[in-house]
Amino acid sequence: MKIEYNNITKLPADIFDGFTAMRTLNLVDNNIEELPETIFDKLLILRNLYFSVSNELELPDKIFDKLTTVEYLWLGGGMTQLPDGIFDSMTILKWINFRSNDITALPGGIFDQLTVLEQLDLRELRSVPGFSRGIFDSCTNLTLLQLPDSVKCTGGSSAAIATGACYKDLYDNEYLLLASAAPTSSPTSSPTSSPTSAPTVAPTSDPGTISASCTTTVSAAILASVGASAVLLT
Repeated sequence: MKIEYNNITKLPADIFDGFTAMRTLNLVDNNIEELPETIFDKLLILRNLYFSVSNELELPDKIFDKLTTVEYLWLGGGMTQLPDGIFDSMTILKWINFRSNDITALPGGIFDQLTVLEQLDLRELRSVPGFSRGIFDSCTNLTLLQLPDSVKCTGGSSAAIATGACYKDLYDNEYLLLASAAPTSSPTSSPTSSPTSAPTVAPTSDPGTISASCTTTVSAAILASVGASAVLLT
């Protein structure tokens, strides 16, 4: 179902109750200011969820609790925070893409239950100065981690990323991308179509090559922690 580009501000709590066989729901580029906590509760086989909200909305704590089959999540809008444990029931998530958010911090255990997560795109969380120690510890299946330039070059987060303090046991990670702008080879899974497989990205330089345009020093600790075959700082 596509309900995109409609400037919707409110949705009734039961609007999707009759769509129990829905696999993809696209609510991108609306200006949702009110989202009932139970709005997705009947979508028990939903696989792909794309939506954006206004900066007036705080996501309800349990809004994703019934979405145990979702594999691809695109989360955009002006929200400034996420509830603790918001992804705890979404244990088969393979891909999360944060888009154009004003989130200033991520709860320390937000990814703890996402043990099969393969790709995590945080590039547009530019208001986040850094990540808590061990935040990615449970993401042992991660193959692509994309971080915002704010944690690469500014504030106290530079030291954290340089020493690998944010990472632990990400030995299956293939590509660690630290970019100030989205590269042309970035993962694509258009909100206007249903993805059939996890988005993939190819390194823009040979594996093992580090190219850097900022002053952050990347130590051996971070390379040992993530097990990346390509680390790109652009």
